[in-house]
Amino acid sequence: MRPYPHSHEWGIGRYKSDNVTILDIEPVHIGDHVMIDPHTLITTVNHPLSPKERRAHIGQAQPVTIGRDVWIGANCTILLGVAVGNNVVIAAGAVVTKDVPDNCVVGDIPAQKIKDIVDDTEEAAEVEAAK
Repeated sequence: MRPYPHSHEWGIGRYKSDNVTILDIEPVHIGDHVMIDPHTLITTVNHPLSPKERRAHIGQAQPVTIGRDVWIGANCTILLGVAVGNNVVIAAGAVVTKDVPDNCVVGDIPAQKIKDIVDDTEEAAEVEAAK
């Protein structure tokens, strides 16, 4: 296990409420215009299933990436190795265990796609116009 470097990176225009925990022995990349509601945990750390490895204090770690224009509801957990796309809403109480595509709402335990949403930002309009 590596030392605790506090390696999370914040984008611009972000909002983080009280009681947000970011446990990061690997990088956490947080995009622009991200809102994180209270009691959310973002972790890059896990422990092995093997009791022998746990007794040896072996840890596992993978980075987490959160795209731009993401809203993470209250009491969410985002686990190691997850990449959350752009323009995503994570419903309150969700546990995100795998990657989330762009432009959708996810929720539940484990989190799953609930519906698609439109990216109505100026940047999205510019990309669409360039096609």
